[in-house]
Amino acid sequence: MHSEPHKANENLQLLQSIVEYAPFGVILIDKNGNFCQTNPKFRELFGYGPIEVSTGREWFKRAYPDPTYRHHVISSWINDLRDALPGEKRPRTYAVTCKDGTEKIIKFTAVKLENGDDLVTLEDITERKRSDKALLESEERYRSFFKTSKDCVFITSREGSWIDFNDAAVELFAFANREEFSKVLVIDIYANPKDREKHLKFINEHGFSREYPLDLKKKDGTVFHALVTSVGLRDETGKIVRYQGTVRDITERRESEKKLKNTHDQLLGIIEFLPDATFVIDLDKKVIAWNRSMEEMTDIKKEDIIGKGNYAYGVPFYGEPRPILIDLIDNCDEEIESKYSNVKRSGRAIFGEAYVPSLFGGKGAYVWATASNLYDRDGVWMGAIESIRDITERKMGEKALLESREYLHKIIDCIADPIFVKDSEHRLVLVNSAECALAGKPPEELIGKMDYDFFPLEQVNVFWKQDDLVLKTGQENVNEEMITDSQGNIRTIVTKKTLYKDKSGEKFIVGVIRDITERKHVEQELRDKDYLLAGVALATNILLTEKDLESAINQALELLCSAASVDRVYVIKINESDTAKFTCNLCYERARDITKD
Repeated sequence: MHSEPHKANENLQLLQSIVEYAPFGVILIDKNGNFCQTNPKFRELFGYGPIEVSTGREWFKRAYPDPTYRHHVISSWINDLRDALPGEKRPRTYAVTCKDGTEKIIKFTAVKLENGDDLVTLEDITERKRSDKALLESEERYRSFFKTSKDCVFITSREGSWIDFNDAAVELFAFANREEFSKVLVIDIYANPKDREKHLKFINEHGFSREYPLDLKKKDGTVFHALVTSVGLRDETGKIVRYQGTVRDITERRESEKKLKNTHDQLLGIIEFLPDATFVIDLDKKVIAWNRSMEEMTDIKKEDIIGKGNYAYGVPFYGEPRPILIDLIDNCDEEIESKYSNVKRSGRAIFGEAYVPSLFGGKGAYVWATASNLYDRDGVWMGAIESIRDITERKMGEKALLESREYLHKIIDCIADPIFVKDSEHRLVLVNSAECALAGKPPEELIGKMDYDFFPLEQVNVFWKQDDLVLKTGQENVNEEMITDSQGNIRTIVTKKTLYKDKSGEKFIVGVIRDITERKHVEQELRDKDYLLAGVALATNILLTEKDLESAINQALELLCSAASVDRVYVIKINESDTAKFTCNLCYERARDITKD
């Protein structure tokens, strides 16, 4: 008797679980506009909790802060409610403002329930909208290329009908007009209809074809050689639904290639004398070409390796048969790649660097290698080629340059005078230890910063004025300035600045600072002494030449006050007695006349 209620309860729990774990937002709204239930995905999408948006009024206020847009949303929502029937879907798309201030494009699908409530699902389509916009922009760029290209540019369906093509296509296939050409099936322009099946198979396997050789035919049946570059365009499920690409007439080029085919031995001769060590392997990974530079690099003669497979080409590099760079063209192998540095891929080619100690008779060498697949004129894979270049000299030069830079930096760091380099924006790009001591900061806190970060504004204004003068004129500048050191002491400095330009034309200011504070003090002391001695000499001359002794003494004392920079001078007579005691009498006293200063 309890089986049916029990089953109903299980179904209800299942329904609740579906809503709870649904990958899209869900809202249940009653007749009065109250949010009866929201699932976790709703809260994840917008950041609003049940309390924050418990009613439609609160939802509209938070989700659509712009009054005009909010009015538009509410109006459309009310219009939908007015005519809604139970079970009828009402899709709408709105821009919703989330709790964190970000905006998302949401597709709302509302359904009226039998009891009058509304069930609303919410799907975030922000990325899809962005993708649509990017696709539109891409299509606009493609359309420009579409119209102006001299090659045939086309879009076809998977089934083989024309979706679009440019005027060059009509001209290439010699049709009278676009309407006439649009009625032709794609397969009918193939000289051999089976080639289309092969071509599509190639695209399906590789995702695209690049300069795929085909024999095509014009309206009058004339066959011409063409290179087709095409890519398969896929739908949301990953299925190719159409093809887009270009067709280039290479009839003349193809005729030339036929002639070049007869010179195969000559091409092998070219490989033989390439300056880079080069070898070629076939589909069975057997060596079919091993040039002279390879012999010199590996000490293995071509007759000892031509025709050998099973990774025999790996022996001179690793001492045993094993895969090398040429085997990574279409494969990824971390173990093999670990033997190289700076491994990069570009299209169907791969590049890498390595140090191989066994090369050149055990001397070792740094090498740069590149490998790519080889295809015949029909686009069929026929093997691979790898070229290896000895870059030991370059590597050693780079190492020497690095060491010289480090050596130069150490020398600069040992110079007692502060040295700095600024860019054209007055940012520090290099400092020595003396400059760090002056600013009271380690190098990492100075590099990239400006003088204003460490020194007073009025001092920096002077620095920058001279900086700008050097940047503008390019002439050396020497200027005496004041600077406040890391201890707060104001120092007198002479800064010598010169302009440096790198290879790209970027301007830099190189500056050397000489602290002349102590020298300034010594110079001042010498000037004071000279002034005092001159005063003493003049006073002595007055005493010797002036007839009025009293007047002479007063003039002499006044001069001594001024020369010694003191406020008052005394002349005292010391009396020596028989009792070994001394007495003194004040003979003259003179205060400096400050009105003369």
